[in-house]
Amino acid sequence: MRLLLLAFFPTLLQAALPVAELQRNTQVDFAKEIVPFLKQNCLACHNAKKAKADLNLESPQDMIAGGDSGPSLVPGKPEESLVFTYAAHLEEDPMPPAKNKSNARNLTPSELALLKLWITQGAQGSSATLSSPTEWSNLDGVPSSYATAITPEARFAAVSRGSRLFVYDLHRGKLDAELIDPALTHSAHRDFVHTLAFNQYQLLASGGYRSLKLWHRHLPPGSKTDTPFPEIPPIDPASPPVPLQGLKEPITTLVLHQETQRIATGHPNGHTRIWSARDGKLLLEITNDPAIVRETKQLQFKRNLARKVHDQAKSKLANAEKQWTDLSNKTKSDAQALAKARTGLDQKEHALQIQQQALDSAQASKKAAAEITKISEALSNLRKDRDTARTQLRDARHTSQLTLKDGTVAASNLLSIQARVSETEARFLAAEEALKAQQNKTAATKLPSIKALAFSPDGNTLAIASETGPLRLWNAHTGKDLDTLNTPNTPTGLTFSNDTTLLALLPDSSVFTFPTTPTWSIKRQWGDHQKATPFPDRVLALAFHPNGQQLAAASGIPSRHALIQLLSLDSDTPTTTLPKAHLDTITALSYSPDGTRLASASTDRTIKIHHLDPPSLEHTLEGHNHHILSLAWSPDDSTLASAGADRLYKLWNPETGKETKSQGGFPDELATISFLGHSNQLLTASARDLKANNQNLPGIEDSILSASSTPDGSLIIAAGESGTLRIWTAHDRKVVHTFPK
Repeated sequence: MRLLLLAFFPTLLQAALPVAELQRNTQVDFAKEIVPFLKQNCLACHNAKKAKADLNLESPQDMIAGGDSGPSLVPGKPEESLVFTYAAHLEEDPMPPAKNKSNARNLTPSELALLKLWITQGAQGSSATLSSPTEWSNLDGVPSSYATAITPEARFAAVSRGSRLFVYDLHRGKLDAELIDPALTHSAHRDFVHTLAFNQYQLLASGGYRSLKLWHRHLPPGSKTDTPFPEIPPIDPASPPVPLQGLKEPITTLVLHQETQRIATGHPNGHTRIWSARDGKLLLEITNDPAIVRETKQLQFKRNLARKVHDQAKSKLANAEKQWTDLSNKTKSDAQALAKARTGLDQKEHALQIQQQALDSAQASKKAAAEITKISEALSNLRKDRDTARTQLRDARHTSQLTLKDGTVAASNLLSIQARVSETEARFLAAEEALKAQQNKTAATKLPSIKALAFSPDGNTLAIASETGPLRLWNAHTGKDLDTLNTPNTPTGLTFSNDTTLLALLPDSSVFTFPTTPTWSIKRQWGDHQKATPFPDRVLALAFHPNGQQLAAASGIPSRHALIQLLSLDSDTPTTTLPKAHLDTITALSYSPDGTRLASASTDRTIKIHHLDPPSLEHTLEGHNHHILSLAWSPDDSTLASAGADRLYKLWNPETGKETKSQGGFPDELATISFLGHSNQLLTASARDLKANNQNLPGIEDSILSASSTPDGSLIIAAGESGTLRIWTAHDRKVVHTFPK
C-alpha cells in the first residue's frame, strides 16, 4: 500500500526527509533523547491543554491513543506510526507545517533516526512533561525562605532556605538542628522547599521535587559508661551559701552555678527554684509537670472553641426561630388574603351574572337603546372588576404558595439548627467536663520529691531528677521545659561533663551518660525525584489532618493538571488520590476542623472544597482574578479565607460556597493568610506588610514569603527573601526571637 501510494504521488517521495543510518544496540531514552526535540518542534500544538487534531504527543500512551486520524504510534512499527511518517514528510500534510507560528523546524536526519529506532525498540517511556531533570544546581547561595511552620505547642519553628531546612528550639532560643537527607549530604531536598507542616506529635513534613519527607526528632538513648562519676563537693541543703529570701520549704538538694552566681534548690513537694547567689532573691520557680500543663492548655483551647461554636449555633437558632415565627404569621395573613380574594371574585362573578341577565332581559323586551347601552356599560365595568379580582386571586395564591415554600425551607432549617445547637451543646459540655476533670487531676497530683540537680557548664540548662518521675532538662533562664531522658532508676547524682553530655549516678553506683544534642532524621519518605509517582512534579502544598495521622499533599504539572494525594503516616503508598483536582498548580490546602472536608487553592484561580468520605467535589469557589496563594479554614468551621496574587483576601461560607467578604488595599501579592487562634482575627503577609488583626508587626526588613501562627494564636512566625526567621508574641506584637540565615 505504501509503495502504491508513493507511485501515485511521486512529489511526496521527493519531499521526504532523509533519515540517518543509526548503528546502536542500546535502548533509546525517551526522556533524554526524544522529548527535547518533541518539545522544541511538536508539543506547542500537541499537548494536553492544546491538542490540534485532538492529538497529544506528550507521552507514548497519548500517542497510542491518537487523535482524529487514529493512533499516531504503533510500537515496533515506525512505518505504521504517524508520528514518524508525518515527521519524515511521508504523508500528504507533513509536520511541522511550513511557516508555523511556533518556530518549529523539520527534524534532522539524526533526530528522525532516533525517533525511528525508539519506535522499533517498542516506544518505551513516560510523559514528556514528567521527565526528570538530569542536572541539579547547588542552592546554598539562595537564602529565600518559601515555607515556615511551628509546632502547635510553640516549641519548635521550621524554616526553609532554598533546598535546606532548619528547625529552631524556641524554648532554648537557638538552632535545634539542620535537617539533612543522608542521600544528599548537604541539604534536605534537591529543589526549593516550598511547603512545611507540623502535626501535634512534632512530626515535620516537607515537600520537594516529586518527594515528601516526614522528619522526627529524637535524642540518642542513654548508655552505661565506665567513666567514673566525678567527686562533687557537697553543699549542705540546710546551709545554702546565702540566705534564700522567703524560703519556707525544706531543701532536698542544692547546686550552685559559680559563673552565673545562681543556686538551684529542689524540694519535697516536687518544686524547683532558682535563686540569685548574690542576694538570695528568687529568680524563677518550676512547679508543674510540663505534660500536664500542655494537656490543660489544649483542653482549655478546645473548651473555649466549643463554647464559641455553641454560641454561634444559638445565635443562628434565634434568627431561625424569628424567621419561622414571621413566616408562620405571614402564612396566616396570606391565607386570609387568599380567602378574601376568593370571596371577592365570587361576588364579582355573581354581580356579573346578574348584570348579564339584566342585559338579556332588556334586549328581549326591546327596551330603549339608551337603557340597553347603560346596562351594557355597567356589564363591561363588571367584567373589568371580575378580571381584576381574578388577578388578585392569582397573586394571592402565588404569594401563599411562596410563603408555604419558604416556610417549608424555614422549618427544615429550624430543625437542622436545633439539632446543631443540641450537638454543639453536647460537645461544649463534654469539653467543659474534660477540662474540669483535668483540673481536678492536676490539683490532686502530688509531684515527686526532687532528688538531684545539675547546671550545664554554660548555665543554660538545668537537669532535674525526681523520686519517681523521669529525668528532665529545663531552660535555666526561663523555666521552659526542654527534653525528657529515661533512666533505669532514679539518679542519686547528676553532673554535666560538657554542655551536651549529662552523667547520672544511679543507686547501684553505675553511671549512665546521656547526649543532649537532638537528631532529626527521615521517618518516612514518599516519592523520588526520578519517578513521576506518586508526585508528578514539585509538592507545593501540605496539610495535616486534625488527627495528626494523615497528610494531604498536592502536586501536578503546571498549566496541565494537579492532583492531591491523601497519605497515612504508617503507609508507604497513598490511601486516596484526588486526580485532576485542578487545571493548574495547587498552591494551598486546608482541612476543615472536623477533617471531613479538604479545601484546595490553585493558580487556576479557583478554590475547591472536597468531601473526603467518599471523595466528591462539594463546591468550586470563583472570585479571585489571579493566582490564589494561601488558604485557611477557621477553627469554628464558619469561614474559609483565601489570599492571592490579585492583592485581595476573600472570606467564604464553606457550607454554601458563597463569598462573604473581599478586602484589598495591600501593597503586593498576599503570600499568607491564617486565623489567629479561634478568633476571627487574621494574619496576612504582603511584601513587607505583616499584619495581625490589621495591625503591623515590627522588625520586617524584607518581603515576607511565608508566615504562620500557633493554633492558639499566641505566637507568629515569618520569613522571606533574606531567610531571616522572626518570632512575635501576638498579644503585644513584640519580636521575641530573630534567627538570621
